[in-house]
Amino acid sequence: MKILVGLGNPGKEFEKTPHNAGFIALDLLVRKLQSMGFSVESWHEIKKEKSMVSEVFSEDGRRVAVLVKPQTFMNLSGGAVQQVMAKYGVKSAEDVMIIYDELDITLGEFKYSPIKNSRTHKGISSVISTVGKAVHSLRIGVENRANKHIPGQDYVVRSYSEKELLELSSAGERAIEQHVLDFLELV
Repeated sequence: MKILVGLGNPGKEFEKTPHNAGFIALDLLVRKLQSMGFSVESWHEIKKEKSMVSEVFSEDGRRVAVLVKPQTFMNLSGGAVQQVMAKYGVKSAEDVMIIYDELDITLGEFKYSPIKNSRTHKGISSVISTVGKAVHSLRIGVENRANKHIPGQDYVVRSYSEKELLELSSAGERAIEQHVLDFLELV
């Protein structure tokens, strides 16, 4: 079984921000898996693990994956990931994929790789400090600043336009097709 974690910030005010690229990608994945005939539970909160989860089942009832949206703020995501791994008995970080926003990648692009370091992403720093570097990394590009003088920490929490959200969603859909389904061993 695999765990896919989308990083983001809880709360309505963050729903359409670059920092919520991970949450947005998981919502796209839910629709894709349902279209493929998988049973996907509605999102529900598990309080101890400080997360919203959705379990994915094959036609024969086998649990294929757990999708996770930590409800801690981004910078504290690692503890939630560690708790969810323990709850579902996933011992190896190699069975975990973290999907998150990356300011070093242009909006509409993405990169899949093992985590080498956190760069300046505090959510990934938190994951590395609790789970380690063996997790898989899917970085969704969010850089679209016309004015590079806007600090990154301010840019990632401002709302995207509808056009920017479409570009983000398009990148997420391509990333799912090219990497996530393979990670889940569904292709």
